[in-house]
Amino acid sequence: MDSLSKTTEATIRLAHADDQFIMASIAARANFDDDLFGKIIHPYREQYPEDMHIFWLKKFRKAWHNPYNLFLVSTVQHNGSELITGMAQWSRRGEHFNEYQALLKECLEPALPVNRAADPQMENLIERSGSYLPDLWTGDRFECWRLNGLAIDPVHQGNRHGTALVRYGLDLAAKENIAASVISAAKKEVAEGFYAKLGFKSIGIRAVDGEGNPLSGIEGGQIMFKDKQ
Repeated sequence: MDSLSKTTEATIRLAHADDQFIMASIAARANFDDDLFGKIIHPYREQYPEDMHIFWLKKFRKAWHNPYNLFLVSTVQHNGSELITGMAQWSRRGEHFNEYQALLKECLEPALPVNRAADPQMENLIERSGSYLPDLWTGDRFECWRLNGLAIDPVHQGNRHGTALVRYGLDLAAKENIAASVISAAKKEVAEGFYAKLGFKSIGIRAVDGEGNPLSGIEGGQIMFKDKQ
């Protein structure tokens, strides 16, 4: 691939179903050395780097069925063709989102190959930690746009494509006059740098805290909100 200008601006559009594979591949590359998604969930990624995308593809396919999940991609034009550089998953949280989530528990997904890069005991680590997450999405935060995933291809990081994907969701929240939230996978200093510049504020609670939490000791997990004005 030819090198791309660091000033290349991204176009943000809604993702299509046939974008899921490249979105999963981008998420895998972006999180290759992440403490949770890389080192803990995928300890065999050096041996099977081509398998990491399976983890994300499973998540995206299931979340796709919930109409209150919004998938976005950032794109640039390269050699006359569209090139996807990043992805984001925003969820419109509230009463109806929760209703659909309950229905999706019975949803059967097409079989995918075994993810050889993963530790089978760790693939559902996030789901197992759910009961330790304090219910902070109440009151004025019950109706909320929540950023559930953000990944930029390492080749394009630093081009502000992530910023554009986040701002898209923040604009939706502002139009509805509701809150926005994110649980950052990054270290505190990174999260409170990137997300704070976009108006999020840490509430001093992490999703990895709590006695017995299977995510205990993992970096990141900062819970941040941008409350409605």
